[in-house]
Amino acid sequence: MSSIKNVVTQILIAIIIMIALFFCLFRTTGHTKVYERVIIIGVDGAGSFFKDVEAECFNSIFESNNITYTMKTEIPTISAQCWGSMIYGVPHDVHGLTNAIVEKEEFHSSQLNSIFKVACSRYPEASIASIVGWSPINYGIIDCKDEMYLYPDIPGDHFMDCHEVLKNVIDYLQINDPKLMFVHFDDVDHAGHAFGWGSEEYKSALLEVDQCIGTIWDTLKNKGLIENSLFVLIADHGGTGKTHGGDTEEEVNVVFAVSGEGLNDKDSIGEMTIEDVYAVVLNALGIDNDRQVGTIPAGLFQ
Repeated sequence: MSSIKNVVTQILIAIIIMIALFFCLFRTTGHTKVYERVIIIGVDGAGSFFKDVEAECFNSIFESNNITYTMKTEIPTISAQCWGSMIYGVPHDVHGLTNAIVEKEEFHSSQLNSIFKVACSRYPEASIASIVGWSPINYGIIDCKDEMYLYPDIPGDHFMDCHEVLKNVIDYLQINDPKLMFVHFDDVDHAGHAFGWGSEEYKSALLEVDQCIGTIWDTLKNKGLIENSLFVLIADHGGTGKTHGGDTEEEVNVVFAVSGEGLNDKDSIGEMTIEDVYAVVLNALGIDNDRQVGTIPAGLFQ
């Protein structure tokens, strides 16, 4: 009888261990879907304003997938602080980046690795790119210049309009299949500063960028690169009046939208911050989040 009890006890212990291991794995990976590529579209200054315009391409791309307009960004709601937190998955006071710094200094850290650096390490033969409308992102924020394609990569505060960004993206996609690509548009932020957030001119700039996003989507689709891809759209901050940097809802709440297989229906994303994008991207690429940076929001993946 005692031997039977011992066998039963051992079986129960084994079952408990297996369950524990399962939940540990679930917490680490978040879901089992691994995508061939992740495309991130960043619209500077867009906040949550996509919900206030008839953005044809945005609505078409994300109509049956997950969207939230209340992802919380960093405070102060300034580009370097916010994009830095997305790219490194940590609060702004950890990465320490500001607009003044990233315009003049390249970023190096023994403690932090960007999503790009982690992806380059995991997939050393893959094509990884960042094409931006605001040059300091590539020059002063991204930390793995030698391993990836960057355009432009020059010091200073340089602006490239959405059509020039689009041309470079299309040229790149003609000969590359990116594992991870970041595309950044700066026109909406410029319109906000010039005419005010929510103004007609601001909305027109948002719709113009929307058309560029649609062209990128169509190019990927025509080249057979949309299937098994995670297509992500985010903003770094919003604005109020003709400025940003504060903690109002118009500045802090930003859009996070995703399209791809293995996602839940629209509007099911739980609470999240811009730092969580780091975890989402690594998880989507099948890369272990060794530093456990960020959290995959509840309700995102099936």
